[in-house]
Amino acid sequence: MIENRNSYERLILNIETINTTKYSRNKTNNTTQKAISERINDLRERFPNLFVLPTIDDMKIYKELRVIPEDDYKKYYEATTQGKGLHLLNTVGKNILNDKTALYLTSLPKMHADYYKQIAVAIYGNEVNLKMNNETDDGKWFVDEKLEQIYLGELYSEIIQIIHRTALRNLNENTEINVFIAYDEDSEDKIKYGGSMIKKSSSLVNNYLKQQARISHYKINDMSLYNRSGNLEKHIEIIDEYYKNGFGEVPISYISKSFVGYIKKHYDLKKNEIDKQLLEHGYRITRKKDRYSEKSYYIGEN
Repeated sequence: MIENRNSYERLILNIETINTTKYSRNKTNNTTQKAISERINDLRERFPNLFVLPTIDDMKIYKELRVIPEDDYKKYYEATTQGKGLHLLNTVGKNILNDKTALYLTSLPKMHADYYKQIAVAIYGNEVNLKMNNETDDGKWFVDEKLEQIYLGELYSEIIQIIHRTALRNLNENTEINVFIAYDEDSEDKIKYGGSMIKKSSSLVNNYLKQQARISHYKINDMSLYNRSGNLEKHIEIIDEYYKNGFGEVPISYISKSFVGYIKKHYDLKKNEIDKQLLEHGYRITRKKDRYSEKSYYIGEN
């Protein structure tokens, strides 16, 4: 047996909680990819050389969102006569990742369902049920437990081989390695098999890493889940019309009754996201004392 001499204590496995199923990634206006891109741009303040691994289907979107620089796209991702370009499902044998200390997987390295079905048929023949559950459901992707275990085994193996493509493979170094994976691990809290909660994927992957890797969690807010981003844009259109007359800071009730309801319902929960979206249009929300309240909402130009 070949000894595993990797030191996983220098590895941080960062779970970036956001729904990255195919359904979510195909939503109108690419809201999932935009939320992830904002997160990547924020991370690059700490990890300037953060390398992004999207699926081939999402490659163009992330390039347009400028998280993949043009020079990097031509150098690493673009297919040539020499072979296929780098993407989330094409990393085997790719040594160009061996100096990367920060890597971002924009979703799970999940193959098409037929890939796992073919393996199951090769092993079990007709003794396996090939039916699938809805991908957006919490729980198993496949109805048959035998097929589900093949899928999970292949998925975890792919994650682990990608991790080992990084600078982690340089055994004589002690540089910290950060691998970020965007997927909704929180949904696994809702899954029960035989009446008991299953372990999260990150914990199962860490079993292969000698339980030495540190696991970190961060929740990425995708405002489209609640249609708040679209609703706010509609309110901003009304605000734009109001400020054509050049008014200063005013109570939000001056804008519209529905805007008051929106702010009171969502602002405390999503303050950072709402403030950011308003700021993009030149507006800001403040709280101040008036005859109605100690902390009334006001809106004004930034």
